[in-house]
Amino acid sequence: MEHSGAKVCVITGGSSGMGLATAHRMGKKGYRLVLAARTPAKLDHAIAALFAAVSDPAMGYLTGTDILCDGGCIAGGARALRR
Repeated sequence: MEHSGAKVCVITGGSSGMGLATAHRMGKKGYRLVLAARTPAKLDHAIAALFAAVSDPAMGYLTGTDILCDGGCIAGGARALRR
């Protein structure tokens, strides 16, 4: 399987605080983002803010994600964005 070599940043807790700040910084640096958070409404708001702040962001996102149970799901999202 070939991929573009794009840099991917997986961020848990991406809907607020340090996770959201990290998403903004990495998005502006050109990283593709995978955001995971437990609360869908908060993550939707965070994604809207990212689209407003970062030109042409490439991201996938997971809502209602518990990283202790869904780690494979997060890794799959990261692999998909690397293509």
